[in-house]
Amino acid sequence: MIGRQLVATLCGNIMTFCFGLAVGWPSPTIPKLMDPSSKLLESGPLTIDEASWISSIMCIGGACATLFFGYTSEKFGRKLSLISLAVPTLLGWLFIIYGKNPTHLYIARFLGGFGGGGSFIIVPVYVTEIANNDIRGILGSLTVLLHNIGLVISYAVCSYAHYFTVPYIGIGASVIFFVWSLMIPESPTYLMERGRTAEAEKACIWLGKEKIVSVETTTLKTEKKESFTLNDLCTRSSRRGLFLGFILITLTCSSGAFVLLHYTVSIFQQAGSSLSPEMSSVIVGSIQLLGSYVATFLVDRAGRKFLIITSSFSVAFVLTLMGAYNILDSQGINMSAFSWIPLVCLSLVVFLAANGSASLPYLVLCEVLTQKIRTFVSTICLFEDWVLAFAYVKFLPFMIAAWGLHGALWFFAAINVLLSSILLFYLPETKGKSIDEIARILSQKK
Repeated sequence: MIGRQLVATLCGNIMTFCFGLAVGWPSPTIPKLMDPSSKLLESGPLTIDEASWISSIMCIGGACATLFFGYTSEKFGRKLSLISLAVPTLLGWLFIIYGKNPTHLYIARFLGGFGGGGSFIIVPVYVTEIANNDIRGILGSLTVLLHNIGLVISYAVCSYAHYFTVPYIGIGASVIFFVWSLMIPESPTYLMERGRTAEAEKACIWLGKEKIVSVETTTLKTEKKESFTLNDLCTRSSRRGLFLGFILITLTCSSGAFVLLHYTVSIFQQAGSSLSPEMSSVIVGSIQLLGSYVATFLVDRAGRKFLIITSSFSVAFVLTLMGAYNILDSQGINMSAFSWIPLVCLSLVVFLAANGSASLPYLVLCEVLTQKIRTFVSTICLFEDWVLAFAYVKFLPFMIAAWGLHGALWFFAAINVLLSSILLFYLPETKGKSIDEIARILSQKK
């Protein structure tokens, strides 16, 4: 019956796959839209400012979606909110297909971010609530894995196929998701919390998760009539969960992988890599996919904390090395013999980040929060994630102009060291533990 938990998880993650398509779309496509000979838009080639907005406005859509779906998932349930993700995602791809000017692309990217932002708040919570403890890590890591599959496909297709190919893939995936999502059950935890015991038991039977009925029923029944209040954040475990949530999500966004992937082609053009920027971006995306694939096997073996900490410190080292190469190259030193360094370093950054600091925090965020505060706190944390992502993506070109590429890389390296040092002392290992066990650990004095 565990296979049905996997089926429900894969269904939800079709939306994270579509989001991966949307995230990968700008890097190989925007240089084409900025080409003076481009005929893709009736308004002519994009300006630098228009291009930066097309890349970054997705984050505004994600931030809005976080607040919207954080509310709807509590008010109307996980399943209905999940199903509704198909609407903005589908509309976003249609705006790209029929778009004639930058405004149409702004709307398309906002809608793509809205659907993607919703998927990253609903899917991790849903998976946490339907999965057995022993496979929760593997199923939770599929969110980033499917996202990265979409990213690689988008890189490859946008680099070498027709402009409209990726939008058609996104439309097809959205339709498949909508039909499939009608067949999966509501979260048993959500149903039990609202006193719908019979429906919760049916959902548990479908999922092969009978434990929730026998073990967690008492806790959920005592909480089902109590709505969330700010006083719920005053307990020691809630305060620590909130603190760890902000640190984890800030680390995810600040790993450097997300923002650098938006400008992969441009970075390789500036770095003077011997490979074509398009081929380099496909290679980098594939390596990120490999990293997230490896994480699905290690997350319930090596543990969440170990993978997050080691990947973050390793990312900081590689970013520092890549910055050193760039500053030497910018000072006129002949680096032609080392032209492979940008590709290797960026590949290592995305591989190492995907193996921990850029993927697992979404899973651990849901694990360190109790059921009562989970939706509210994860909404706030993911809203902060999108605001920070917008700032990074929007202003990275200006950071590079002011500090140089090396300065921007060293900035992300420093943040990785700082945040992973905090997690080293305060983050408990959540592997194999129930949510109640994790809450008890967080409520203890250090």
